[in-house]
Amino acid sequence: GDASNFISGTQVIFENNVVQGSQFGRGGGCYVRQNLYYAHNRIGNMAFHDAELFVTDAPAQIIVNFVSIAGAKVVLDQHVDWKELTGQTWTGNATREVAFFITLGTGAGQYRLVKTYNDREVELNQPWDVQPDSTSTIVLAPFYKNNMLIDNEFHDGAIVASGCMGIDWVLAENKITRGGGIRNSGYLKLPSWYHQYFDNEILVGSGTRGPWGDIPPLDSHLSVVGEGARGTVFRRNLLHNNARIETEMYNWYPSDWGIVRDVIIDHNIIRDADVGINLRGRNNGVLLWGNRFERVKEPLTGLNDGVFMHPAERLLNLLSADGLVTEKLTGTTAWQTALKHLESLLTKDPASIEVLNEVRICQVELAKAATTE
Repeated sequence: GDASNFISGTQVIFENNVVQGSQFGRGGGCYVRQNLYYAHNRIGNMAFHDAELFVTDAPAQIIVNFVSIAGAKVVLDQHVDWKELTGQTWTGNATREVAFFITLGTGAGQYRLVKTYNDREVELNQPWDVQPDSTSTIVLAPFYKNNMLIDNEFHDGAIVASGCMGIDWVLAENKITRGGGIRNSGYLKLPSWYHQYFDNEILVGSGTRGPWGDIPPLDSHLSVVGEGARGTVFRRNLLHNNARIETEMYNWYPSDWGIVRDVIIDHNIIRDADVGINLRGRNNGVLLWGNRFERVKEPLTGLNDGVFMHPAERLLNLLSADGLVTEKLTGTTAWQTALKHLESLLTKDPASIEVLNEVRICQVELAKAATTE
């Protein structure tokens, strides 16, 4: 590898270590195939080249179709370089397991391990629950499965990332200072499935390198990007000082953002930032619930029909924008009455048309209070 801090294998525990600096600042997790417990480490001062704090990157992969499916046996539409896919051309005897992932279309969200193969004829570990068809995008690739990054301190570098092909990750209680944040990526339709971000904290969001290695840096983020990504949860994270949660923001290839699917963003706190949650305007199945913003100029950007949140919470979040409502206005009886009415609706059914109409009434009352003050 091209970094001095890589680890490899399966069933790996990497715990209570200190890694300061790297020759190239790239990688860190690219050679662990599955079942990694990476905890209580202090990783930082990645100043050179990519400046990555911990990253898995996309290995060899190929998009295929099936000529035929019979139970757990399939026939591919093309020849496959199995040596390259299983890593035999560069890792010696340390071969990788490979799997078929349905990332889009009929059957999306399923994957099956390759049990045996003979050129185009492949036996899976089990049949498909929903068989793919001509609408399905099927990726054949190795993967990084069941990785847990717990209670690490990352500082002074670009990013902590599940770069591609990550399945079933937990990223919890990590702290980041002057780093680009944490991200999982499903760009180019490659799978990035079922990542959970719990109780992470970005202490200082601005550093020398941004989340894409950029100079000058963009704001730090907790983020999911790419058309192949699905099933991401951001819960109880705390972000300070120029950090945000965002979907779809893919700085290297803006034309390939794709549509991020099935994301839950709930009960996070974001403080002292230009933007709180940035949804980029192209999403399918994003839930926002119970998030709080303090001294944030734009709490929410990119809201669209693919985003679901309680209508009362949406208005309250937008009203929390830093500097939008004056202290004098918040002290008036008319404003306080309308605001309490709005807050009382948070416990009501968010799908009810009656609740939506009540929110609209609150909006009118708040506008009247603002114009008469």
